[in-house]
Amino acid sequence: AMPPKRKGVRGGKRGRTEEAVGAEGGGSVESVDAHNTEGRRSLRTRPTATLSPVEDETVLSDPDSEKQGPAKKARSGKKEDKEGASPSKALPESKPKPPKAKVDFAEYKGGDDTWKIISWNVNSLRACLTKGFETYVTREDPDVLVLQETKLNEDKRGILRQFPHQYWNHSKEKKGYSGTAVFSKVKPNHVRFGMGIPKHDRFGRLITLEFDSFFLVNTYVPNAGQRLENLDYRVGEWDKDLLAFLKQLEVTKPVVWTGDLNVAHQEIDIHNPKGNERSAGFTKEERESFSHLLDSGFVDSFRHLYPNQARFYTYWSYRFQAKNLDKGWRLDYYVVSQSIIDKVKDVFRRRSEDGSDHCPLGLLLQKFQIKFFFSACAINWSCITRAHCTGQSVLFFTKFHPLISQTTDRFSSIRNKSKPHTSW
Repeated sequence: AMPPKRKGVRGGKRGRTEEAVGAEGGGSVESVDAHNTEGRRSLRTRPTATLSPVEDETVLSDPDSEKQGPAKKARSGKKEDKEGASPSKALPESKPKPPKAKVDFAEYKGGDDTWKIISWNVNSLRACLTKGFETYVTREDPDVLVLQETKLNEDKRGILRQFPHQYWNHSKEKKGYSGTAVFSKVKPNHVRFGMGIPKHDRFGRLITLEFDSFFLVNTYVPNAGQRLENLDYRVGEWDKDLLAFLKQLEVTKPVVWTGDLNVAHQEIDIHNPKGNERSAGFTKEERESFSHLLDSGFVDSFRHLYPNQARFYTYWSYRFQAKNLDKGWRLDYYVVSQSIIDKVKDVFRRRSEDGSDHCPLGLLLQKFQIKFFFSACAINWSCITRAHCTGQSVLFFTKFHPLISQTTDRFSSIRNKSKPHTSW
C-alpha cells in the first residue's frame, strides 16, 4: 500500500530541523510535522475565538470597513483550505477602496452680494501644505480664509498670493505651538492681535479684522487639557474675558466669531456623549459656559439653520480610524450676533479634505450695510439728530434697549440743546 502523502514542510531553518529530528530519532517526519501543524493551527485560531460576536459584527457592519471585512474572511478561508478543510461557502470578493469624493465647489459660491468665509484648523500649516492645501484653497476661492493652529514661528511668505492681505499671530512663549492666520481679498479697516490681556495673548490665539459692516474674530480657544488641568482657566478666565471682548466689539458693529472653539455644545455634536462626559471639550462646565455666551446675544449659526442635524462633525482623531468610522466631534463654529442671523445663508463643511484632523468649515453671509449699530439693535442716527437729542429721546432709546442705559451719560451733556450733536 502506498504510504500516506507527506504534508509539505515549510522551507528554511525550521523545516530542515524537523527533518533532521525525524531522521535521527527514527520517527517519521509525518508525525512531527502533523504535530507542529496542529500547534500552528491552534495558535492561529486562538485570537479569533476570543473576539466577541458583538465586536465582530460592529466592525463588519460599518460602511467604511467593507474593504477590511471581506479581506479578513478571505485570509481565514485560505488557511482552512491549506489545512485540508473544504469551505462550505464561496468567499466574498474584496471590494476596491472607493475613490475620494469629488467636491462641487460651485455648490457654495460667493459673489457680489455674499461673503464666503472658510475657517480651518490646519494642525501645522507646514504639514498641511504637503497635502494639497493650496490646491484646495484655490478651488474653494473664499473671500476670507482664517486658520488656527498654524504652529509657525514666523510668517509664511509666498503662499496664497491671491490674498493680498495676510495677517499672522504666532505663539510668543512656546515655539511651534498654537498660532492663527487670516488671508483676505478685502482690505480690513483695522486689524487687532489678541484681546489686549497678556495672559491670554501669549500663544497667538486670536486675530480680529474690522470690515465696514462687521467684525470677524478668528480664535483658537484653549483646550482644557487631557486631565482637565486647564479647565478652571478655560471657563473661569478665558471664556469670561472673551465674552467681554466680543460684547465690547458688538457695541459698534455686529460680530462673526469663528475658529476651533474646542467645545461640543450638545450631545448630537459628538459621537459618544456618554463616554466623554469628562473629556476636554465636552465637560459640563465647558458646555454651560458656551451656553452662557450664546444667551448673551449670540447665535450658533449652524445649529440655528439645522437644529436637529446630527453627525455634522468637524474633527476626527487620527487614531482608531475615527474618520473612516465617522467618530467625530463638532468643534468648529460660526457664532454671530443675534442682529445678523438672518444674513446667514448657509454653513457647510468639506469633509473630504484630509490635510488635518479638522475639516474646513464655510460660511455664506449676505452682504449688508449699517448706519449706526448699537449692540443687539441698529439705530438710525438720523432719528436722534431730528429729535435734537432731547431728554425725551434719550429716555425713549434707553427703554428701547437695556444696554443703551449704560451710555446715557454720553447724552447728558447734549440734552435740551437746540442743535443736533454730530461729533461722536
